[in-house]
Amino acid sequence: AFEDLRRMVHLLRVVPSAETQLRLIMREEISSKGKEILELLQEEDPVNVIDLLLELRKKFETLVHESFSRKQDSLRSGPGENRDLFSFDHGTLDPSSLVVDKSYVDVINDAFRSFINVPELPEFLCLYLDRMLRSGLEGRSDADIDRELDAVMTIFRLSDEKDVFERHYRNHLSKRLLHGRSSSDEAERIFVAKLKNECGQLYTSKLETMFSDLRNSVEMSSNISLPNLDIEVAVLTAGAWPITYVPCCTLPEEIHHGLDVFQQQYMSRHEGRRLSWIAHAGSHAEVRGHFGWNQEPRTYEFLVNTYQMVILHLFNAKSSLTVKEMREETEIPDEALERNLLTLALGKVRILRKGTKGPELADDDTFSINESFTSRSIRIRVQTISSRKVRRTLVNLGRATPRRLFSHIWNFIRRRKRSKSRPGPKLMRTAALRLKQPSCV
Repeated sequence: AFEDLRRMVHLLRVVPSAETQLRLIMREEISSKGKEILELLQEEDPVNVIDLLLELRKKFETLVHESFSRKQDSLRSGPGENRDLFSFDHGTLDPSSLVVDKSYVDVINDAFRSFINVPELPEFLCLYLDRMLRSGLEGRSDADIDRELDAVMTIFRLSDEKDVFERHYRNHLSKRLLHGRSSSDEAERIFVAKLKNECGQLYTSKLETMFSDLRNSVEMSSNISLPNLDIEVAVLTAGAWPITYVPCCTLPEEIHHGLDVFQQQYMSRHEGRRLSWIAHAGSHAEVRGHFGWNQEPRTYEFLVNTYQMVILHLFNAKSSLTVKEMREETEIPDEALERNLLTLALGKVRILRKGTKGPELADDDTFSINESFTSRSIRIRVQTISSRKVRRTLVNLGRATPRRLFSHIWNFIRRRKRSKSRPGPKLMRTAALRLKQPSCV
């Protein structure tokens, strides 16, 4: 099929303006199929949508490479000047002598650029990368990994929202690095290097700082000794990591003492620096739980986050606690306390028992250890449930800066002027109201 199409294109090249029409037809076909794919955003998994876009691009890139390539010397001739009409009647055309016609590559790029710049694209592209870098590259060769990342870069280059992409990507990267969920550290660095080559050193400076922080933390931990305490501390550069500072909760005495020792040894080596503990950003803690003292004793190891560890530690001293008591003793923020209590009492791994039914929490609601807890696994990871109060941050991330607000207002005014639906003064008043409510633009 590629050979037949190549012959047809070769014939068309002797007809003036025929290739121009062919490029227009190709552009319309790519744009039409791309828009059909983007219509699936509300129904399909965003990762699947990005996958379909990459397949569409690969399909037409293969088509251009196999059927629209030209001889090196024919690229220098104008329309109608390439007269070697029957040069491959006997199969004498050597594919190695062909080069890709850049004009058709430009058609693919222009077609993708016409439909791909939707507000959701940066976030969805980061979700696709996040899933790929977590588990999608296992067992792949270096060449396959590089090819997969290059395919993503072809979409990234056409995006007008590279600043929004960087924010989303930095959020996902921080979670993968801090929680140790990346399947390949080398692939992570390769992709950041590709971003640096495309956008410059300033664009990736924070991403590179994140890698440097973790590398330095590993070296530093080997030089600082914490007796009788198995804990890993990551020293992060303020401003490079997308982590909101929250005052540290009240940690168990053993851990608090160990962190004091760490801070003293760190400050003796780095004078003039200041450490602020961010407990909620920790990856996980291992907690051993003993159940069924009155019946058959059972012991499990739970992998929990820092807040859950602090909550469970309270039940070493008391068999039952109210929400108010836990809030006062731990100093965990209200939303985080609610989310983690519901995870431990109503999630898949129900270590605690809630005194009242339902997900609503009141200060006098009581919690106790679920002595009847059983599991087939000895080592159990506790997955935190989604908070009902957490909203998607796409709009906030996408419209956070004054420049972006101005851009949205300008687009709104331009659309209204084009439709001539409102007179000038009323249009400006409406724009002013939209500026106060940017989420409505």
